[in-house]
Amino acid sequence: MKYKLVALDVDGTLINSNREITPRTKEAIKEVRRQGVEVTLCTGRMLAATKPFAQELELSLPIITYNGGLVVHHGNGQAIYERTLARDSALEIIKGARQKGFAIHYYHDDRLLVEEITKGSQMYAEYSGVPLERMDDLLSLPFNPLKLLLIGEKEALNSFQEQCQERLGDRIYITRSWPIFLEFLDPQANKGRGLKELSNYLGIQKNQVVTIGDNYNDLAMFDYAGVKVAMGNAEDVLKEAADFVTGTNEEDGVAQVLEKIIEGKL
Repeated sequence: MKYKLVALDVDGTLINSNREITPRTKEAIKEVRRQGVEVTLCTGRMLAATKPFAQELELSLPIITYNGGLVVHHGNGQAIYERTLARDSALEIIKGARQKGFAIHYYHDDRLLVEEITKGSQMYAEYSGVPLERMDDLLSLPFNPLKLLLIGEKEALNSFQEQCQERLGDRIYITRSWPIFLEFLDPQANKGRGLKELSNYLGIQKNQVVTIGDNYNDLAMFDYAGVKVAMGNAEDVLKEAADFVTGTNEEDGVAQVLEKIIEGKL
């Protein structure tokens, strides 16, 4: 086989609006693996929110979580790559987010920590299937978080992103997985870096990697890929960066790509 690895985003890509992996997609993943092409997940989700999908698909490879902040064996939790956000940067972001009234999600040790359980946070927790753990003061936590995620209005988040980028510069990596989410990580924590670390671990070359995604945080993943595929429901910027566009996540877009690989048409 020409390709050795397919890296799949989860939300808006692997799963449909019912948060399900369709039978056609499951079968395509099984068949492409039978033909020697391995599959991994490359997502902004935390490990606890990604592991059920990896188990459902019976994936054997490490998976890329937290937008590349943690590349980990989902079976035993052994990390092969991990980058946390510096605490001083995290504190500055939290202080600014408080002033703006954004909901703040603080990720540490695969736990989702919040100061306040807002409607947006509840929605996020229900969607991702992970519990919220309330803390009195996130600023008092002595850890370097794997990620900070803010929830708010799109325009307000856009403005805050510009402020943080100007103030913190290359000390942080900022990305979006949804218009109302703003995510902050270490500069060496992005999907492209996570995919590179996994490929090096497996001895796979960049040109042997196929990536499929739908949102802004997948652009970094596209930077480390032989073939870049955007979902039909992807953001326009991703479609422009892709080698081609497949069907939407309601049309088995992932399966369409894998079937092309299986049939030798890609």
